Amino acid sequence: MQDFDDDDLHVDLTSLIDVIFMLVIFFIMTMSFTLPEIELNVPTSTTAEENDAASNNFSVKIDSTGAFFIDQKKLTIDELQKVIEQEKPQSITLYLDPDSPAQSFIDVSDLARTYTSGKLLVKALKRDAK
Repeated sequence: MQDFDDDDLHVDLTSLIDVIFMLVIFFIMTMSFTLPEIELNVPTSTTAEENDAASNNFSVKIDSTGAFFIDQKKLTIDELQKVIEQEKPQSITLYLDPDSPAQSFIDVSDLARTYTSGKLLVKALKRDAK
């Protein structure tokens, strides 16, 4: 019977490492990199009112395409930010179309958090006002 020394035992792990590396590459390549989407359903109201009681309140409307409006004037998010910086309102009232994208709502929420300490009032648009 032959004695085995520690020098005689040799396990080649190269092929095992290659297979594991290929599996890691496969899983990384098939992984989904999309951002999660939030569907925001905003109800409409037949009794909604569009008068602002606060004297230093700022009104913004968002239509179904996600466009921002102040006094029927269409603005981009950068233009809206500049107007809010100039006006320095105490709060922002947001009139939100039920079909508007959630990103537009998030953009105005961020502006409210930055310039009004988070004072944002969301109101529903009348069904016939769409």
